[in-house]
Amino acid sequence: MLGRLKQAFTLAVIIRITRLALGLVVSMLLLRYLGREGFGKVFVSMAFITPLLCIAELGLTRLTVRELTRHPEAEGRILGTTLALRFLTGLAAFIFCWLASFITGENHLSLVLIYSVLLITHAITEFHALMEARGRVVRAMWLQFAGGLTGLSLAAAGIWYHAPVEWFAAAYVIECWVAATLIWRSSNRLRVNQRLQWDGQLARKLWRESRFELVAQLGLLLLLRLDGVMLGWLGGDVAAGEYGAAVRISEVVYFIAPTLASVTLSPLVQLQSTDPTRYRERFSDYLATNLLIALLCASALWLAADFAIRIVAGGAFTNATHMLRILAWAAVPYFVGVARTQYLATEGKLEANLTAVILGVLVNVGLNILWIPIYGGEGAAWATLIAYSVAWIGSSVLRQDLWPVISLHWKGLKRLPQILKQLRTA
Repeated sequence: MLGRLKQAFTLAVIIRITRLALGLVVSMLLLRYLGREGFGKVFVSMAFITPLLCIAELGLTRLTVRELTRHPEAEGRILGTTLALRFLTGLAAFIFCWLASFITGENHLSLVLIYSVLLITHAITEFHALMEARGRVVRAMWLQFAGGLTGLSLAAAGIWYHAPVEWFAAAYVIECWVAATLIWRSSNRLRVNQRLQWDGQLARKLWRESRFELVAQLGLLLLLRLDGVMLGWLGGDVAAGEYGAAVRISEVVYFIAPTLASVTLSPLVQLQSTDPTRYRERFSDYLATNLLIALLCASALWLAADFAIRIVAGGAFTNATHMLRILAWAAVPYFVGVARTQYLATEGKLEANLTAVILGVLVNVGLNILWIPIYGGEGAAWATLIAYSVAWIGSSVLRQDLWPVISLHWKGLKRLPQILKQLRTA
């Protein structure tokens, strides 16, 4: 199992790193082209729409993978039900966005409205869950890579032809559409010959569980993006642009946590029903490996912060260096939170994330209100780091029902030398 997971994870990381490398080149040009104020508008607008995209997912992503893995014979009912739920929710979010878009102000209105079109079509990404459940994670990432190339090409063309800022929002929308369409077409080859159909009983069952995952994901996104919106309101677009540059670079390593999670979830769900002892052992290995990778990524970002800002964003963004050094360490609780949610999803205990989410958002908002007027972007960065730590590490200590996660982490860390040896020989 370790050998297969290592191979899948390695290929997935290579694909994502290649895409990120190309993306960083285009981002470097885009940051210079738009400047701090222009990039601040893009960052704030995207921060406004991202939570609505999260709501449109309904917290179903992990649950759909789990259900398709456990019940492949019910594929038509599972996909038909989740697609319908997500489409209706996305449509409602789209209508809400158009009615409430005046909140963002005239400076961001056109960008928000362009991004909002994704809400209607976001349900198509549910077919990614089928590919993940069938062990086709790497294939799905290749298709996402193709979509990414489309978006990067359009962005590069926009820079070359001096396009307005709205062009780059449209390029992102088209990128998402291309990737989703390719995944949908590819997933059709994996499907059993079953008609998509609605199952009201299954919908109620999934909603009872997914609402906790929805709140958790929404809270995580609020923690990721709320500071950007608040900084734009309290500090202006220039401060938001500097902070956005630091966030964009810090998130270069964030893809690793969900990538590792996606290649491990389906095998762990299978082990849970066939070999519970091995399931717990493998889960502790996953948690420890995830934490080690997080520490390595955070250290690398901290060391390379000044160089990364100068190369990617340019001299105008030098104030973002200190923000990036702070945000680098936020990767550790972020990785821990992603891994912990995988465990809660397999155990059917996603409601345990509610405390973490509420606590994290309250801490983030409170510290942003206190620190942004005084410290600007650095205050927002510290608020993010502390909020992440409270949400995904502190809450595990505070809640007794989450102590098993801490125990699995500890067991995995004790086995880490053995795990690394197995990975080298796998």
